[in-house]
Amino acid sequence: MDLLFYGKDINDCLNQASKELNIPVENIKYKVLKTSGLFNRTTEIKVTLDKFNTVSEEITNQTLNDNDNFTLDNNANDSFESGIKVENEEIIIISDPNNTNNEKFTIRACDGINLKINDVLCQSKIPYPVYENDILSYTASTVESHRKMDIRISEDKMNVYSIIEYTPEYTYYLKDTSLSKNLVLRARKRPGSYPKKYTPNELKTALYNLKVRNGIIDEVLNEVCEGTLGAEILVAKGTPQVNDKEDEIKILFKQEEKNHFDVDSKEKIDYRNLNNLSNVKKGEVLAVKIPGVIGKNGSDVFGSVLPKKTSRSKPFKATKGCTISENKIIATKSGRPSEQNGVFIVNDVYSVNDVDLNTGNINFVGDVEVNNSINDGMKVHAKGRLLVRKNITSATASANGSISIMGSVINSSILAGGYDVERKIYLENLNKYYSDLTGLIDAIELLLEKSPERNIGELINVLMDKRFKNITKLSMSVLTFNISAGIQKSEILDFIRNKLMGLNTFNIKSIDELKYFKELIEEEIEITNDSLEIPIDVTLSYCQNSNIVSTGSIFITGKGQFTSKIKAFDTIEFTQEKAVARGGVLNARKCIKLKTVGSDAGVFTTLEVEKDGIITADIAYNNTVFCFGNKKKTLEVSGRNVKAFMDKDGEIIIEKFVL
Repeated sequence: MDLLFYGKDINDCLNQASKELNIPVENIKYKVLKTSGLFNRTTEIKVTLDKFNTVSEEITNQTLNDNDNFTLDNNANDSFESGIKVENEEIIIISDPNNTNNEKFTIRACDGINLKINDVLCQSKIPYPVYENDILSYTASTVESHRKMDIRISEDKMNVYSIIEYTPEYTYYLKDTSLSKNLVLRARKRPGSYPKKYTPNELKTALYNLKVRNGIIDEVLNEVCEGTLGAEILVAKGTPQVNDKEDEIKILFKQEEKNHFDVDSKEKIDYRNLNNLSNVKKGEVLAVKIPGVIGKNGSDVFGSVLPKKTSRSKPFKATKGCTISENKIIATKSGRPSEQNGVFIVNDVYSVNDVDLNTGNINFVGDVEVNNSINDGMKVHAKGRLLVRKNITSATASANGSISIMGSVINSSILAGGYDVERKIYLENLNKYYSDLTGLIDAIELLLEKSPERNIGELINVLMDKRFKNITKLSMSVLTFNISAGIQKSEILDFIRNKLMGLNTFNIKSIDELKYFKELIEEEIEITNDSLEIPIDVTLSYCQNSNIVSTGSIFITGKGQFTSKIKAFDTIEFTQEKAVARGGVLNARKCIKLKTVGSDAGVFTTLEVEKDGIITADIAYNNTVFCFGNKKKTLEVSGRNVKAFMDKDGEIIIEKFVL
C-alpha cells in the first residue's frame, strides 16, 4: 500500500509520515517524487507499507469523506475475538488475552461526536491507532432548536405569503456496532424540545416592518404560527380595483343592415323589400338606457391606491321626432327611426319613382326612396337615408345617412355622411377652455412664486373674476352639452360642479388638481375630435367615371368599378368574386379588400391607405400602385393572393404568389 506525504523538504515529509503512521523514521520505505526548488516549494514522497508495518492496508492517513468509494467493514470476522465496538453508547476495547503483544486497532470519529484518545481530541473522519491500554472517551454535540420565518410579496404587490418552520433541539448519540479491529463510529440524532412558537403579533410586526399595512388576514395568523410544513400560506391580500361598468343602450327597432346582393344571380331580387327598414308609430319606445355602475379604487398590500378605470357615460339624446323620458327614447310621431352616436331621430320618408325634370331636384329633411333612377343633371339630398333601387347617371346624390344604390353609378358624384354640427361647436368650446385653463395655471404659478403663502382657491377665484371670466361661461357650455347628450356624471362634470362654479373654487387645494383637470379636457378634445365625423356607409353595385365619398365604408356588391375616384374614411370592400377594379384611385384609411385589380394591359390603378393600413387582392396585375402614407410602390409582376402593408422600418411589403 502506498501513501503520499507533502512538506517543505524530505525531512518534513518523513516526520509527518512517522507521526501519522507511528513508525520510526528509519523504518519508513519511501520514494521521492518531487523536490522543492526555485519555482516549486513543495516536496512530495511516496511511502510504501506492507501488512506488518502498522495499520491495516485498508486504512490510510488521508481524510475520507462519507461519499468516498471506500468502506470499512465493521462486521468482518477477525481471526481473534478482539477489537473495538460500541455497545449502549459506550466505546469498548476487547483485547485478545492470548496475545502477549500490545495489540493495535484503529478508530475513526464522525460528525457530532468529539472523540478523545487518552484525553487528546481527535479530528473527525481520520483513522487513529488505538491500543488495548488506551483510554477512549467522547462527548456528544448538541444542536440548539431554532425557528425561521420567511415572507414573500408577489410582484404585483397584491399578495403576501409566509412560511414558518420550527426545528427541534437534538443531541447526537453513538449507534451500536459489532466488534471490529478498524472501527468507524456512526452517530444518530436524538430530538429534544422545540423552540417557542411565533405569536400572531410577532408575525404582524414582521409584516409591518416590510411596510405591509393593508389586507392582513387575521384569521389565518394563528394557523400560520403553528408552522406551515414548508408550504406558503397567504397572510395578506390587497383589494383589487373595480372598474366602472359602462352604460348599456338597447335599441328596440330594426337597424339598417348591409345587404350585399349579387346582381348577376339568377335568383329574383325583391327590390321592393330590399333595404326596407322598420317604421315606428307615435308613442313607441325606440331605445332604453341601462345606467352603468360606478366602480371603486383598490389598494395593494402597502396601502397604495389602485385607481379604477373610469368609463365615460354614453350619449343618449333625443332629437327630431322623439323625446327622452326616464332613460327611454320615445317616438313623438310616426316615421323611420335612426341612431348615430347615441343621437336618435324619427325621419319622415319621401318616396318618388324617378328623379327627372318633372320632379325637379330633391332636398328632403328625412329619408328619400327613389324606386327607379336619378337621371341626368338632377340633384338629390336627404337629411336621412337615401335608397335608389336602380341607377344614377350624370347626377349628384348626397345624404347625411347611409346611401344604398341597387344599380350602377355612371358619371356621377355620391357623398354620404357629414359632421355632427353640435359636436363641432362643443369641440371649439373645448379648445377655448383648454387655452384659458393653460393661461390660468401659468398665472397662478407666477403669483405663487412671489407669494407662496397665498391661498390657491382665493387666487383662482380672483383671476376668474377679473382676467379669465370666460372660464365660467365655457364651464356652463360643457355642462349643457353633456347633459343634453344624456351624460349626467363624469370626472369633468364633477370637477366643474364642485370646484369651478362660484365659491367652489376654494375647494381647490393644490395647483396639481387644476393641472389634472386640464389633462381631462385634453383627453376630451381628442375623443370629441375622433367622433366629429359621423361614419356613414355607401353600398352600390357598380360605378364608372364617378366620384364616391363616404365617412364610413364603401361596399361594391356587383361587377366593380372603372376609372372612378372612391374615398372611404374606413374600408373599401368588393364583395362579388368576379368584381374588378380597373383604373382610377381608391383611397381608404384602414383597409382595401379587392377581388381583381388592374388588367392584362397594365392599366394603372392606384390604391391608397394610411401607414398602418392593409391592402389585399385575389389577383393584382402589374402597374397596380400601392400607397401607404407618403410612400408608394408599383407592382412590376402580376400575382395572386396579394397582401401589402408597411413594416416597422417603413418599407412597403407586397406578399404574393406568381400568377
